Amino acid sequence: MKRLLLVGGGHAHLEVLRQFALHPMPDQSFEGVLVSSEASTVYSGMLPGVIAGHYRTGESQIDLAALVGKAGWRFEPDTLQRLDAASRMAIFASGGRLEYDLVSFDTGSVADLSAVQGAADRSLPLRPMLAFLRRWTELVTGAAAGKIGRIAVVGAGAAGVEVALAMAYRLSAEGGKSAQCRFALVTDTDTILNTHAPRVRGTMESILARRGIELYRYSAVAEVGPDALRTAAGRLIEADCTVWAAAGTAPAWPKAAGLTTDGHGYIAVDRQLRSQSHPEVFGGGDIVTLIDDPHPKSGVFAVRHGPILAANLRSALLEDTAAMRAYVPQQRALSLISAGNKYAVASWDRWSVSGRWVWAWKDRIDRRFVARYSAA
Repeated sequence: MKRLLLVGGGHAHLEVLRQFALHPMPDQSFEGVLVSSEASTVYSGMLPGVIAGHYRTGESQIDLAALVGKAGWRFEPDTLQRLDAASRMAIFASGGRLEYDLVSFDTGSVADLSAVQGAADRSLPLRPMLAFLRRWTELVTGAAAGKIGRIAVVGAGAAGVEVALAMAYRLSAEGGKSAQCRFALVTDTDTILNTHAPRVRGTMESILARRGIELYRYSAVAEVGPDALRTAAGRLIEADCTVWAAAGTAPAWPKAAGLTTDGHGYIAVDRQLRSQSHPEVFGGGDIVTLIDDPHPKSGVFAVRHGPILAANLRSALLEDTAAMRAYVPQQRALSLISAGNKYAVASWDRWSVSGRWVWAWKDRIDRRFVARYSAA
């Protein structure tokens, strides 16, 4: 019996599981296995809302193990450590090993902490998100006790901006000593949201300023200390806690396994989301790069990978490569950026609008996404 192995519970794999649950293979002539470090996943679009207190953690979670069960597959809680592509074997942190006939990866990028002194030990990365939320609860308690007076967020992309604003809103709403906590947003570039239109950047910079969040431009972090960040230029930025929201990097295992990768180490795939070097390897989300038509690594694109990946894995199981579908990334994508309170900015290319109604729109989209994978 063939084994289809999915590694990682990212957005693309959610849709793969949903499709196999809705449309089982005619004779279930294969074994399906999902391996993920957590039995549930937090939808990234709702993470800032959870931090801000607008949602309970459970409202943002998708039960991976339940979704796997609905598809008639097997769930294994573990973390990929190494891939032996030559023998088609995945090796996991527990010491477990799984052979596969087909494998798909949706594990995302990883926080690049090794290049910055002290970052691995003294910073709090956004991923894994459930682990971050557990630590965030501790930070809220620490701020209320007056133990945390300043939080620095490293990275000024959408994740960093949204998280900084969400944390500032939550602690301000808590009142007391929590409301006295100050925030810094630290970036090595000259601007925030550098992939967005100038109007969006201007709107969000104004919001950051009104919330008292200090923006440090051209400030590449060289060291994370116990009470301050040190930049490459030698500047010290006070911080009792550092949240790492900078752009991730590729894990080491794709290149070590001999898979063809792009210049940054991500798995190089064709339009069928299939490895350029190993036809039994597929992938979606941030872990892959579409070599013919590269696009940003964001959840908007990962979600669109899902239906194509599901269809092509099914075709591969049936050995019907002629039926495989091509993925064509959209040229423009809608972006919805929350501002801590129930206010958000929407952008589409150079067009943008903002308001409480945009947050309500985003809320409906996010809740609908979670519900889709809870009712498969």
